[in-house]
Amino acid sequence: FLTSVAVGFTSVVTTVYFKIDVPLLQQICPHAVGQNCDAQVGWYTLAYSPFNALLFLPFTLRNVVFPVLSVYYQKQSDRLTIATEKLYRGLLLLAWPVAIGLFILTGPINGLMHLYPQSEPSLHILALGIPFIFLDNTFISALLAMNRQRLFFFIALGGLGFNLLLDVILIPPNGYLGASW
Repeated sequence: FLTSVAVGFTSVVTTVYFKIDVPLLQQICPHAVGQNCDAQVGWYTLAYSPFNALLFLPFTLRNVVFPVLSVYYQKQSDRLTIATEKLYRGLLLLAWPVAIGLFILTGPINGLMHLYPQSEPSLHILALGIPFIFLDNTFISALLAMNRQRLFFFIALGGLGFNLLLDVILIPPNGYLGASW
């Protein structure tokens, strides 16, 4: 029961982590840089959409590999380390071309989706975070496979706190670009 509660709370924390930037931008922006807040929220949201769509890659791989990692933890713990390292390398090999491709293709993506040019710098910033998010999924998989859901909850909670702190510091002087960082 406690394990499922920890997983449920972690799901809430990670959802808030990925969604909190827009409400914070809406609240902090009126006190920040002198540009139109609604426009900044729109530019950030437009940039976040292709970034968010690419997150299905590590999430899907994590879901595929997780059962194998769980079995290794239960029956062959020495293989857990090897499998985790392979997942790490695989996600890293996948993350770099995705991040570089998104960074380079921001202009064409912007034109294809008829986005505003102001959203391009935000998408560039977000593209830089892709390798970190991909690699983070390695550690999430390993923690969950080792039945460390409570530890993962506290790590996620710490990440949310750090994200909130950065938003409060970076949004006032930088607006939507601060939210992107």
